[in-house]
Amino acid sequence: MGFFKSKQEKEMEQRMIIKRTIKQFNKHIKELDDQKDKYLAAAKRAKQEGLDAQYNLALSGLKMAMMQQKKAKEMQLNFELASQMKDLTKVTSMFLDGMSMLSKEMSKTTKEMDFVNVQKEFENAIMGVEQASDQLEILMDTTSDSYSSVASQGSSIDDKELEKFLEAQESEEDAQFDIEIEKSLAELKQSIKE
Repeated sequence: MGFFKSKQEKEMEQRMIIKRTIKQFNKHIKELDDQKDKYLAAAKRAKQEGLDAQYNLALSGLKMAMMQQKKAKEMQLNFELASQMKDLTKVTSMFLDGMSMLSKEMSKTTKEMDFVNVQKEFENAIMGVEQASDQLEILMDTTSDSYSSVASQGSSIDDKELEKFLEAQESEEDAQFDIEIEKSLAELKQSIKE
């Protein structure tokens, strides 16, 4: 492998880094899901056994895991959006390169054509480029404001939200337990009939 990489090799390497980073975000979010499940189980066990200190500790861990997961998801979204912006910037660069080439070609043809008409067409083209650039700048500002808005929204999870989450988990597990009991009874009845 040489010291100097081609443009295509650099782009391929960048795409691989982007994919690897997104994979890492997904892995971290999954790990936080597992942590939430462990803290939830610990909280339930501590509550059943009347261990208030351990219950509060498990709730603190659960809250921390939920906040970290929320932040990781925000970071992943920002990263993916930034990657898309990079692609948009690349397209814009290609557009500007094309416009530069067209301008040079137009410059060559001005010797053969009416310069005033060519100048008007070029000015119209430049105005179009400026409008597109202004719109792109507005889009970038709006996106930046959106990022700021998302990032500044409540990053903490209150106790009521946490309690609702715990209650929902407990009722879901109770329903699953009831289904398993009914299934076992049906199997027992079936074996008795046989």
